Amino acid sequence: MNITEAEYRQNYVKNMLAIYNDIHQDLFHHCTGLSYPLDTSDPPECWPAPVILPSYPTGGNGLFRSMLSNLTDPLEMSMVMYNNSKQLPTGLFRLGPNEDSMLIYGSLSQGHALPLFRRVVVFKSHMGGSNPDNPKQAMNAQKLHRAWDHEKLNGILRLARNPGDHILRNHFRWSQRHCYKQGYECFQRKAKRASCPAMSEIAADYSNFHTFWNEFDKNIPQSIAYYEHFTNKAHAADSMIAALKFLNNLTPDVDYERFYKDTDRIAKVTDVIKEPKYAHGKLLAEICGKDIAREVHEKTKSVTKHLGYVFDEDSGTWSLDTTII
Repeated sequence: MNITEAEYRQNYVKNMLAIYNDIHQDLFHHCTGLSYPLDTSDPPECWPAPVILPSYPTGGNGLFRSMLSNLTDPLEMSMVMYNNSKQLPTGLFRLGPNEDSMLIYGSLSQGHALPLFRRVVVFKSHMGGSNPDNPKQAMNAQKLHRAWDHEKLNGILRLARNPGDHILRNHFRWSQRHCYKQGYECFQRKAKRASCPAMSEIAADYSNFHTFWNEFDKNIPQSIAYYEHFTNKAHAADSMIAALKFLNNLTPDVDYERFYKDTDRIAKVTDVIKEPKYAHGKLLAEICGKDIAREVHEKTKSVTKHLGYVFDEDSGTWSLDTTII
């Protein structure tokens, strides 16, 4: 249902009052009275605290945001659910070619309040996937640094997945969309012919993405969440607790483990997890063979070692070295 700008503004203020009823009323009305989009000329205290959630496509970004939203509801991290086909066409958090185009938008389609007053909001991004020689890479780095300098970026929470599973599933997802949506059985039938010949060639894209972030300015707070952990119901709690500690969306000095485990939040988070029907790190060798897995490893090993993935030459499989994570 379409709503007018006036109706959206009324709903927005109502939602914000419900969430921030302990905020000084003058500041509240000052910030909610600002025009959209917010830009660098607006008071810093009226901005949220953006965290970029970069992932190579098919890295579990949507799943992770759903888990995070379920975990923090009703503490209002609803921006993690804003990335969808109905969002404003200009994007929610845009880093343009100059300071004035660092903009942030509310969502007209979903009607959620935009968290302000330096509360954390998380934004999906595939930034970093270009060839290192592409001018876009340097431009992206400059945008992030400028946002950081102007206190419009609070951190980077990167999602990682072992290259064998990741590259294969991503290629199949976009080259065989209908079959991909049918589930794992269809994937098993068609993946070898549809995707295996392309694996070695497109491994460079995966490496480009992680090279960008591995080499990025470490003065900007960064952390990594692993697909292997948050798609495993036995490890999801620890993964999400670590994410909460990094994001620090809650009040200071919260016992995050108790917050997570002493409520029904565990069920809300694990309910959205669909554990893979294959063993992590073994999919590429199983579908395409060990030789292709070894070729992919050769083209990705410089970045996967930094991420903590270990490759076994004999079996052609990847695992996580938990001693360095």
